[in-house]
Amino acid sequence: MSGTVDAAREWGLPDWRDAATYRLPAWRAVKSRPFDHIPITSFHRARWEFHRRRDDLRRAFDERAKETYEFWCEVRRLEGRDETSILLPHQPGFRARSFSEDGFGYAGIPNPRISEQPDYVIQPLLDLYHSAKFHYGDFGSEVKKIGLSSNEVAVVFDLNKPLADQIISAKRMTEIIQIEKLGEKLQKRRHPEKWLTYLRVLDANECGATLAEIAEILPTGSATPQAARDMLRNARALCFNF
Repeated sequence: MSGTVDAAREWGLPDWRDAATYRLPAWRAVKSRPFDHIPITSFHRARWEFHRRRDDLRRAFDERAKETYEFWCEVRRLEGRDETSILLPHQPGFRARSFSEDGFGYAGIPNPRISEQPDYVIQPLLDLYHSAKFHYGDFGSEVKKIGLSSNEVAVVFDLNKPLADQIISAKRMTEIIQIEKLGEKLQKRRHPEKWLTYLRVLDANECGATLAEIAEILPTGSATPQAARDMLRNARALCFNF
């Protein structure tokens, strides 16, 4: 199947037919902020594996990599420094320019074709449990303008009043808006025990496998095309809501 070979080669994907080619190495374990029982570096590795399969991240990297590399080369030339030490876009550790509105959560976009990135480039910018944006200050009678994307909503809290009731109200209202917009209330359902299967399902789909073929790699008892469709939907959702 040429599609299988081309997609796997283009994006550095493992062989989805072989479970042994899928792994999430637990690098240096950092115990200061554990995510349940998952070492934080392993968590970030898993996050990167799902994020590097996002079409929007892949597209952003390809659109910005050359420009980013040339920018840093020019900076080195202006400084009179050697530019040969700058990482090339195809090397691990290179990061294309990223913007907060991208929603990727990285200081720069690593090359999505490379799984084994250094840990410092796949470390998210924001704490994953506290990733909301905050705008605060003393504005007097002026109204502060903030930029909102189509998937964001702004809530104003009065610091001169008790916060508990305000937070409850804000939570209820934003949940209502989310349900109206998306049809459901999104929740974190990571299921670490399913991560490797999710990745295999994503890769199988990208490589042109049918639902029947994908069903063959699912756990015993769920090997049906409908189960494959559900697994693919959940895997795609995790890419954007890890």
